[in-house]
Amino acid sequence: MKVFAKLADIFSTFWGWFLAILIAVGNFFAGHLGIINIVLFAVIIDAFWGIFVSIKQGKFVLSELARLSISKLLVYGCVLALFIAIDKMLGVSLVVSSTIVATLIVLVEAWSTLASMIIVYPNMAFLRLMKKVLKGEIASKLNIDESAVDSYFKDKKNDKKAKN
Repeated sequence: MKVFAKLADIFSTFWGWFLAILIAVGNFFAGHLGIINIVLFAVIIDAFWGIFVSIKQGKFVLSELARLSISKLLVYGCVLALFIAIDKMLGVSLVVSSTIVATLIVLVEAWSTLASMIIVYPNMAFLRLMKKVLKGEIASKLNIDESAVDSYFKDKKNDKKAKN
């Protein structure tokens, strides 16, 4: 009976409940830490390149970046949690569905990161190959029409020539 008394003491405080919930969540995600870290890494990389784009445009807004990154993490976290639950429900030890979803999330973040890289370094050979494919993503990051993307880079190139 002393065990129940100790449990009652633990759950009588905020920190007791907090630690119990933290342990339960940690136990739920056990075995999936690798894919969660990869998704987190992809979001952080995209955020850094987003910062570089904002600085290049001269309109750096940290609060908007934080809000966007936090909402991405919440959405991605919920989707991953659902697919981890499916893996657990099916008893799949290979975590196949959650790995596939994490791969799609990382590909989406890579797409966004590549568009930011093109904006920061438009003349890099590899990125120039990707420019036509990523035109829509670049337009959304620059808040311009998709047809104006080519002229945006031409104007930037002419601005550099004028400075020299």
